[in-house]
Amino acid sequence: MNAVLYMRYSSDNQTEQSIEGQRKDCERFAKLNKIDIIGEYIDRALTGTTDKRPEFQRMICDAMDHKFDAIIVWKLDRFSRNVGDSAVYSQKLKECGVKLISITENFDDTCEGEFLKNIMIAMNQYYVLELSRKIKRGMSVSAEKGHYCGAPLPSGLTYDKNTMEILIDEPKATIVKEVFRLFVNQGMSIAQIEEDLKKRGIKRDENTFFTGISIYRMLKNRKYIGEYKIGNTIGRIPRIIDGETFSKAQDRIKTKAKRPRIEVPDSDYMFTGKLFCSKCGGMMVADSAVKKNGKIYRYYKCTNAKKHKCDCRAIPKEIVEKTIENNCIEWLKSPQVIRDTAHAIYESQSKKTPLMESFEKRLEEINKSLRNLCKAIEMGIISETTKARLNELESEKKTIEESIGKEMINCRHADECSIWYALEGYRFSKGAPKNFMSFILHKFIDRIECTENGALSIIYKWKKQRVSVETALKNETLVRLGEQSLLH
Repeated sequence: MNAVLYMRYSSDNQTEQSIEGQRKDCERFAKLNKIDIIGEYIDRALTGTTDKRPEFQRMICDAMDHKFDAIIVWKLDRFSRNVGDSAVYSQKLKECGVKLISITENFDDTCEGEFLKNIMIAMNQYYVLELSRKIKRGMSVSAEKGHYCGAPLPSGLTYDKNTMEILIDEPKATIVKEVFRLFVNQGMSIAQIEEDLKKRGIKRDENTFFTGISIYRMLKNRKYIGEYKIGNTIGRIPRIIDGETFSKAQDRIKTKAKRPRIEVPDSDYMFTGKLFCSKCGGMMVADSAVKKNGKIYRYYKCTNAKKHKCDCRAIPKEIVEKTIENNCIEWLKSPQVIRDTAHAIYESQSKKTPLMESFEKRLEEINKSLRNLCKAIEMGIISETTKARLNELESEKKTIEESIGKEMINCRHADECSIWYALEGYRFSKGAPKNFMSFILHKFIDRIECTENGALSIIYKWKKQRVSVETALKNETLVRLGEQSLLH
């Protein structure tokens, strides 16, 4: 008989020793009973009250494919702690001719044996539910007393390991008070506070500085005013910040949050993914700001500058795009460029697009899943879940096939002469439509580098030609975003 081992432990508090113990006992059992172990499945830190366990599901699928004759577990609660799941999967294994063996519990194949097994599983489920209820009750009582319950404590708070009482960590609490002072009394933004703490060498721990998001969470954390919430229970712990200061901080956050923020999709930024900061090499991405007069300003800004790791300033979107557009049109007026480009485009049409490849790969996966489901149905393994999954796959297959058809239409081939004629037409045009510029971007431009003073260096894919361009930027148009905003 060929068999596999299934092993599991429930929480992060357990270790690999639990798995090793289960494996050792199961291997000894197999040796004594002359059973060949051909594989194993292990789920770590996952509860048995649900079937949402990757290795468990993989094992069930392999069982349906008749890859082994039996599954050996140390105890039935390793297989499942849910009565419903255990009944469903036990029946599936039975229909596949796969035996489930618990080495520490002796259940035979008689009606009595099945009954005892179900009783044992029900007791395991009750144990888990009762244990969960007791833990929640104990945590609620501890929270009411202001004792540590295991949930992470924010910077500035600690606990006594003997009494579990939550205490103030004075050195770190001083930093918390300073952050609230700078935000509430000094009116500094979160970005400015982050920069100020960094300049003063104040760290979150030994290795990391405070970030904007960690400062924001600190300002929102109600534990600093003495509220310790576990579930629906709110206990009282020592406060670091008084209620009035905390309330002012929340009011300021709300006021700043009400400022209109324009979320501009990257698709509106034609050169996202192509435009880079020449200072640090970071990508220039979409950014925007709303001034007090309500006017919207759009920019390209270095990603590292957003993280305060580069001092390159934001560059106005309209000026950058117009400059690159004009240069592209001039570059395209070269007859040699047009001829070479037309030929390159014609040759590239024979290649599948990444989108088409992803569609075909997904279609192959769906067909494989459908074949497996059909095998299961032929074997009589059918349930509401099987039907639902079958309908889901059929629907997705139809959608993918339609997408492939649309992609084939979109990728229809044009002859080289037609491509040359189309490009030649733009040679004498005064301007280029947006969709054409998008086409130019993805087909011809390899990379664009932008300096702080607005000078651009465009690198074309054609012979890696580099063209330097001066923009019409003036010093007053170069700005630093985020200096007047709360969050950046």
